[in-house]
Amino acid sequence: MKNPKIIFLTILTLFPLLFSCSKETISISATHMGTLVTITVRSNSYHIKICPARQAISLAFYEISRIEKLMSPYIEESDIYRINNGVSKTAIKISPETFTLIEKSQKLSEKSQGAFDITFVPLSKLYDYKNPNFEPPSLDDIEKIKHLVNYKNLILNSEHHEIVKKYDDVNIGLGSIAKGYAIEQAVGVLRENGIKSAIVEIGGDLQVIGSNAGKAWTTGLVNPRKKEIMMSVSLKNNEGIATSGDYERYVEYDGERYHHILNPKTGKPAKAFVSVSVISKDMILADAYSTAIFVMGLERALEFLKDENDVSVIMMDANMNIYVSKKLKGRINFLYDKVNWI
Repeated sequence: MKNPKIIFLTILTLFPLLFSCSKETISISATHMGTLVTITVRSNSYHIKICPARQAISLAFYEISRIEKLMSPYIEESDIYRINNGVSKTAIKISPETFTLIEKSQKLSEKSQGAFDITFVPLSKLYDYKNPNFEPPSLDDIEKIKHLVNYKNLILNSEHHEIVKKYDDVNIGLGSIAKGYAIEQAVGVLRENGIKSAIVEIGGDLQVIGSNAGKAWTTGLVNPRKKEIMMSVSLKNNEGIATSGDYERYVEYDGERYHHILNPKTGKPAKAFVSVSVISKDMILADAYSTAIFVMGLERALEFLKDENDVSVIMMDANMNIYVSKKLKGRINFLYDKVNWI
């Protein structure tokens, strides 16, 4: 559901593609999951015939590709495609892996009171952002399909890994959680192959391993309106960051911005925030929470975050006020003059 711009601010230049095993930093990019994927590894391997870093990167890319084939709504053999094209009240058997992620999604939907909901797809089809003659859907159009957008329309059978839809036209998308999952899995592959310093980034969301030559990996966040860096934040070992913003997929119509992060309850783009970043060692949580918090708005988000000890947030509201978790003090370099610590 999102594709925010995040810029790396590191001591070393992150080259887009390096073929030699004798480089200290190897960075390779490819397109997966509908966006750019970049894996960067610091390597001290100088062996001519064997390059462990490049081998590890290849395996990590393979893992991301495997997850895409399993969870993409556009691949006919995928679990999500079969769910979306299945009929109601009929059990649809899927892989245990996809089932587990959907099960986690349902729990997050319950916890966020529906702010996070993978059944958003029927609503998203009403907004054709690429159409040069874009017009927002009418209230009648939204009302006709709103009953399809409810996580309770999915009945899960954990014993047999089966999904039952309440209505034929219930469609799901894992875009707001599958990227986080894929990043975590790719990071796991790198670690299993002996990598101790790396970044895995998918469409702006990223997770780090270790440090950058003894210093913390540092990432910069872009001001959603000025398209310039507004702050940088250092990430600890195994931490990641996911961002939801209204500035990547949107269109202006009659002076109003229509973007892709929809409020499942209203059927309209969420308006309270322009950007929400979540930092956590749990990338699934970071990915899902950045969307959920964006939808919640400030008041609900602050209440929701009171008991969330495993995440830190950086939120910018519609008036360009910034709210940052106190846990991040000392780890952020602000290029912005107004910050509210929460």
